[in-house]
Amino acid sequence: MLRNPIDRAYSAFQHVSRGLKEQQTFEYSLQIEKGRLEQDRNLTPMVMYKEMGMYYNMVKAYLDSFKDVHIILHEDFSFSTSKVVKEVFQFLGVDKNEKINSDIRYNVGGKSWSNNTLKKVFVTESKLKSVVKKIAPEKARKTIRDILTRPFITKAPMKKKTRKDLIIYFREDIKKLATLINKDLTNWTK
Repeated sequence: MLRNPIDRAYSAFQHVSRGLKEQQTFEYSLQIEKGRLEQDRNLTPMVMYKEMGMYYNMVKAYLDSFKDVHIILHEDFSFSTSKVVKEVFQFLGVDKNEKINSDIRYNVGGKSWSNNTLKKVFVTESKLKSVVKKIAPEKARKTIRDILTRPFITKAPMKKKTRKDLIIYFREDIKKLATLINKDLTNWTK
């Protein structure tokens, strides 16, 4: 599945930022990306926000190595989930009438902490959290956590200048990828 590399990069940043691995701003993280993993072995490869969105060489390697590759665009999956799932089932030789629940969304991002101290309190394991896990049901813990954290977690859109810079950064790779997979990806550079 291929997602607009700009949106994928920001989504990865937001995901990593929910924990303690990412303490920088998105813009600064983009600046320091080169060599970052080598400097801090505790980081996840997800912090390679730009590098992981350079799809052309990766997709070409798959196409060169395997005869059967099924490429899905993230926006197609998001807007026509049932249709795309049926196409995947057909590709895999699975009964296309197999029922799956595509209404549940997992790992939904798009939010960031406004206070790093509180972020550490809620993200870091502690004895108190261990005790609460043993005595309170999961649903109750989630409700309580949501109520306590709601004032400190906000929607954080990408800065317009950052998006423009990333469009320029990814433009040539997107053009080559579009030709390689024979798909119109011009909406990725808008």
